[in-house]
Amino acid sequence: RAHRSDGSEGGFCAAQPASGTRGAARGGGGYTAFLDNSGGVDTSDHEVNTKILYAPLLQSQEVTREHRNEMLRSVEEEMCERVLENNRSQSRMVSYDVRRSRIDPWRFVRALDRLSRAVPFDPSMFAMPDEEELMARYRKGGGVFKCEAAVLCSHAKMLSYRMLLESEPLPSEVETRLVRAYFPPSVVADVGDAAISNHLLGREIATTMLVNRVVDSCGATFLGEVSATTGAGEREVAVAYYHAATLGDVFALQSELYGLESKYNQEAVYAAMESIASAMERAVHQLLDAPHGSSFDTLVAKTTELLDLAPSVLSTKQQENRTERIKEFVLAGLPESVAEKIERLFFLGQVIEIVHLSSRTGIDVEALLRLQLEVSGRLGVTRLRTVLGGVQFESPADGPASEALLRQLDFHVSKLTQLCAGDDIEAVWTSFGLDDLSRKLHRLIERGEVSLGSIVLVDSYLRRVLPAQQGDVQN
Repeated sequence: RAHRSDGSEGGFCAAQPASGTRGAARGGGGYTAFLDNSGGVDTSDHEVNTKILYAPLLQSQEVTREHRNEMLRSVEEEMCERVLENNRSQSRMVSYDVRRSRIDPWRFVRALDRLSRAVPFDPSMFAMPDEEELMARYRKGGGVFKCEAAVLCSHAKMLSYRMLLESEPLPSEVETRLVRAYFPPSVVADVGDAAISNHLLGREIATTMLVNRVVDSCGATFLGEVSATTGAGEREVAVAYYHAATLGDVFALQSELYGLESKYNQEAVYAAMESIASAMERAVHQLLDAPHGSSFDTLVAKTTELLDLAPSVLSTKQQENRTERIKEFVLAGLPESVAEKIERLFFLGQVIEIVHLSSRTGIDVEALLRLQLEVSGRLGVTRLRTVLGGVQFESPADGPASEALLRQLDFHVSKLTQLCAGDDIEAVWTSFGLDDLSRKLHRLIERGEVSLGSIVLVDSYLRRVLPAQQGDVQN
């Protein structure tokens, strides 16, 4: 019996979707019964999965039934707290998606269409809004209601869980780490590594843990959107997310962030989740676009080194922008140390790309980091990414178009970095007439006049003037 804290068991018939939607339209903030009631199933699953863990040890007489029962009693409080944290995590997930839907409602229109067809389920059974209804709310500053976000998130988890189990198994080291994380440390130490690795439902537990980590922190749309934009399967996206989180020490940061949550700083927590999710989406794209040839341990070491180095090699203007972003989190109620860790992830995708580039070109990673940050800052792409993160989209294609254009500009920055590695930046800027382009882009950013059309023009110019390079494939 695997861990299912996605709210997918029990209570669907008690959801009373129509009344929940009517209540939400009048200002109510209720979830759905199958989310709020999931703690009972989760508690039972923790007990059963722990008993399954001990079953082979009982059979081989390595432990006695009395010892197992004593271990269960000793971790009772810890298991209950894990269940409560799972419920808090799901509530946070729903509120986060409600907030995001007010910025890009079409992302949720796409999610509802995809999930209703793939799971499948009938949206009308849950009184889900159609595109026209959601757009009407959006024009008034609204988005999906909590009860609707709960439906999307639970079905996103069910679909991803099923798709991952239908795919090849997770990498063995990832599965083992996730199963270890499921059980209390004292239980893991008591049973030993072999019992963890050979758990009868190890794959199911690890899959649920991974899906929960992604959806709880990045919302119902993350796996589907990244899968659609990269062409990778959800299994590959989920594994890339796990690897990116490992590279950026994201799980520890999320745990620290969520531990700080209170009614006084919830908006700051949601804003931090959005910043982390954006960084993770970019990092996952980089890992899927250019798998690294070296060992993962080497990639971790190089990424950590460059993430620590990045703030010290920023230009004066980039330092000012970084300081301002940190200040915004602090003023919203987060400790400066946490704000700095969140801001550190801003460079995660770029650092992964630099490590890949170094492995292809043989250029020192630190030199590439310094050069690419200078190129990115001079062209205006670093600031542009921050600006676009707060833009409200006006059409269904704006969100995917924005992401595609940013990835294309990252491609141009990578190409310019390689060109500048063999020459100085001034010579390259002069050679390709980039001074005027940079001035215009910075002026648009300063005036708050950035649009998707203006970015298309920048991309078009760079496509035209920059030379093609062997091995480069434009997105």
